[in-house]
Amino acid sequence: MTGPAPQSLQRMMPPFANRVLALIEQAPPKGLSHWDGPTVAAILGASVHAVWRLLRKQGIYLQRLRTWCVSTDPEFAPKAAEGGGTVPESAAERAGTERR
Repeated sequence: MTGPAPQSLQRMMPPFANRVLALIEQAPPKGLSHWDGPTVAAILGASVHAVWRLLRKQGIYLQRLRTWCVSTDPEFAPKAAEGGGTVPESAAERAGTERR
């Protein structure tokens, strides 16, 4: 569809938008770490495409690509607190020689 939505769709949009936004403000269902489009659509009984369209229009990203990683090391927090291993040694430092 190009151009503005018909008036009937424009009248339906605010209640749907309010339902989606209210739902994603809550904690995700048990077993999920975050909301995703199919889960929101299933709970609301709506099309996943309608959910994604609304979220894109609102500038909301349920799972944005991050440039950092989450450690699976159970000792990560204590190690990070100590500051150990934050800067890797170069091969020259490990060998005890100076780079030229």
